[in-house]
Formats: sequence, structure tokens, C-alpha cells
Amino acid sequence: MTGARALYETLRACGVTHVFGLDSPEALYAEMDRAEMRPITVRDERAGAIMADAYARVSGRPGVCTAIRGPGATNLITGLAEAWASSIPVVAIVNDVNTAVVGRNPIQEVDHLALFRPITKWAVRLDRPERVSELTARAFVLATCGRPGPTLVSCPDDVLAAGGATSSGHRPGARRYPHLRTAPDPAAVREAVLVLGEAARPAIIAGGGVLSACAWEELLQVAELLDAPVATTPLGKGAIDEAHPLAAGVMSAYTGGEMGRGRIANGVIRDADVVLLVGTKTGNVATSNWTLPDPSCRTVHVDVDVAEIGRNYRSLGVLGDAKLGLAALAAGLEAAGARPATGRRADLARDLSDWRARKWVIEPSRQGFRARVEEVWRYRRIMWFLARQRVRDRYDGLTLGPFWLLARPLMPILIGTLIFGGLLGVDSGGPVPYFLFFLTGTSCWRAHWPTSLTWWARSGVSGPLMSGCSSSRSISMRRS
Repeated sequence: MTGARALYETLRACGVTHVFGLDSPEALYAEMDRAEMRPITVRDERAGAIMADAYARVSGRPGVCTAIRGPGATNLITGLAEAWASSIPVVAIVNDVNTAVVGRNPIQEVDHLALFRPITKWAVRLDRPERVSELTARAFVLATCGRPGPTLVSCPDDVLAAGGATSSGHRPGARRYPHLRTAPDPAAVREAVLVLGEAARPAIIAGGGVLSACAWEELLQVAELLDAPVATTPLGKGAIDEAHPLAAGVMSAYTGGEMGRGRIANGVIRDADVVLLVGTKTGNVATSNWTLPDPSCRTVHVDVDVAEIGRNYRSLGVLGDAKLGLAALAAGLEAAGARPATGRRADLARDLSDWRARKWVIEPSRQGFRARVEEVWRYRRIMWFLARQRVRDRYDGLTLGPFWLLARPLMPILIGTLIFGGLLGVDSGGPVPYFLFFLTGTSCWRAHWPTSLTWWARSGVSGPLMSGCSSSRSISMRRS
């Protein structure tokens, strides 16, 4: 068996059904059975990495992207850096120069390991054909264990072409993430239960780690035991049903503008005396430059990554998988006979009702009252049109925040994305809608519109493709 065949068989064993990128390594694509594994080709490798990221988020399986060595590999950096920052498992497979000419300045030679080490959990160069399966399988295991993230496999052409490889090195179980879960220390759980049980105004911040760990049921259980409102970070949107009585919305510096529901979420966290942080890196956007929660507030932090606990807040740490950690907290609270905080749901319902009542109030701005009226009415007409369509709900909470808040009472479903390049990856993980509406900020529309056109042309969607650009200034995204 050649190294290329062993690489393909290992991808199959890891459950890979879609590969995003340009057709390199060529030897891998030559081995690919299109009935089992679908190659999604792109215009440049950056889009392939972003698509693999989106696919992983939707499917619950690690995404795979490919690139040619040198300039093709450098194009992956943006997508893999995003996957690294957002803790998304993406395995990048890049072809490399022959082992015999390493260091002799062959065309397009780049030290892939040094290039990608800062933005990957692990990067490896295949050195012998008999180790292809073992090392590739390990890349999948490491990408899906602990805090998920990208890994890189650099594949020299001669190693892929050589014989003597086997596929016996695959470790089963790396088809989905999280691959292995870590339970928290019972002593830390007991201490956290005491702190949460004493809270008069508890609140919860749910980050992207809740979604990665599929811990939404356990999150809701803890929230209802404490009667604690749940605010999500932008990456954690979807951790709780937005229509639930304890859902406060997306907290951040970007969603707390004059018409933003984030004002409610920010206020809930600001007023809490104890905050439970779950699966969040407490970055400056979500915490409004580390002012929410207040640094003097007591916090309990559940996270699978020890480096994040205590990074920005002096927290009582519960190190472990979010699903297992929340389940342990729920069991502890029930055993301790924890009493829910009183009046929290009623206060949150009142605040949300006030927000809904006033968010259509049009105020004069620097562009004039008449222009402001026409501007908001234009948005409202768009939302009324979309309300009559039947589209699959795939919107990004950060980019669509202002539009989503304007549209929510009027339309059941909205489609959109922060990065157009991710749409093909999203579609590969689920059914195809027949009507598409993309919404993005003005700064990135031009960069990603060509990729979205390619996706639309290939997706088999029969309905129209529409695009919208939002301006942070015009819809008061950041105005307080």
C-alpha cells in the first residue's frame, strides 16, 4: 500500500466524507473514491479552511482542508487561526517537498511546522510511509480531545508515493468531538456548589465550549435550579433557546447598542453577585473589555482548558468537560437542596418586554430624522419580505445581531453568516435551503462574495440569492 492510499484509508476510518481545498496533495486526490468522499474545490485555500471550520461547527465532526505547499499553505493561515481562536477541530493536509531535498531550496519550500505551530495544537511531517496512518490518526485524536483545535499533517510527495504503508495505526473514536471527556474534581465541584448556593443574584455566561461539548441540556438544568439568567458570548449563541424565560441574549460590546438585546444581557451580568462562567475564554469583546462581569464579582469558571481558568478573572476553577462539569454541578445543587433565586425570571421578562416595546422608536441622528425614518423602514421591509420565505435558520449571532433583533418578532427564520466562505461547509453538514439571504458587514462583503457565488452555483439551490450589508454606524451597533 502506498502512503497516499494509507492516508486516504485513514481519513475514511476517521469518518471523513468531505474535503475542502484545492486538489493537493495530488496523490491523495487520485486515491479518493468520490462515492465515499466528496472533494469540495475552491478558488483559494483560505476559503477551504474556512469551509472546513464551518463544516465542523455544524456536523460535530472534524473538518478537513487541503493545500499545496508553500503559497498554498500560507493561504490556510487565516482559516486555521480562526479555528484555533474558536476551538474548532480542523485537520489541514498539505503536500510537501521530497524528503531528499529538504533544506536545498527546492521550489515552494516552506517550513510548515514552524509556520503553523503557533495556530495549531499539533503539526507533524510524515517521515516514512509506514507511519502515515499512525500520525494522521493522531492528528484527528488531538484535534478532537480536550479543547478542540486545528492540527496539521505535512505530506512529502515521496512519502505518499512510496510503498510499504499500512492502515493499522488508526485509533477508533476520533470521528466526532469531543473525543475524550475529562470529569471535574469532586472537591472543586463541592466548593463551587457552596458558592453558587449562597448567591442572591446568580447569572451564567455560556461560551462556545457549551456548544462544543453539547452541554445545552446540562446548562439549562443548572440555570433552572438556580433560576439564573443565561447570557451567551457571541460564540456561545444557541447554548440556550432564545425564547426560554431565562435567556438574556448575547452579551458583548457589539450587541449592547441602543436597539440591541445585548443591553439586557449586559445588565444581567452587571447586576449579578455570583457569575458562573462555562466554556468561555473571557475575551474583551464578550466581556466589554473585561468589565462584565465586574472584576470584583465572585466567579466560578468551568472549562476544559486550565489556561483559561483565572486568565482574566480570579475564579474558583472547575477543570473539566463542560457537559460533565455542569452535570456534576446540577447533581450537587440538587443534593444540597439549593433554592432558586426569587424574582429573576420576572425581572428578566419585564426588561425584555420594555426592550421590545421601545426598540422600534426612531430617534433623530446626525443624518437627519427623515433619513433615519427611511433607513429603519427599509430594514423593516427587508424583514417583512424574509418573513414570508421558508429558509433554513443559519445566522451568525454577532454579525446579524442588529438585524436579528429587528427581525425576530416579524420572521421565523433568517439565514446569514459572518464569513461567506463558510457557507459551503455549512451546507455539507446538513440539508440545502432553497432561498438564501446573506448578511455581512461592509468591510468583508467584497472579500467573500465571490466564494458565496461559487457555493450558490454548485449547491443546487433553486431559489434566489440575496445579499445585504449592514453598517455598524447606521444601525447603532456600538452606540450606548
